[in-house]
Amino acid sequence: MMLPYLWPLDVNPAVLSEALDIVMRYLTFSGHAVRRAELRQDAAHAMIVAWRSGVRHKIQLSNRGIAAVEKVISGEELLPS
Repeated sequence: MMLPYLWPLDVNPAVLSEALDIVMRYLTFSGHAVRRAELRQDAAHAMIVAWRSGVRHKIQLSNRGIAAVEKVISGEELLPS
């Protein structure tokens, strides 16, 4: 069980928490949840930036989080193993 994310005061924690849950379910179902804590942080940061730029819908926020996570994942895949 993951602890609740500590959101900044200038955002709506309920909406962002729902959006982050969507991102984490996506990571689990896509098989990319190996580094959950780090990817969760990347997604949350992208969603906070989106919130501050005016995005308010949880699906749009989660899409921003997923896009950020996929950039991190694709960058990892480019490194030699």
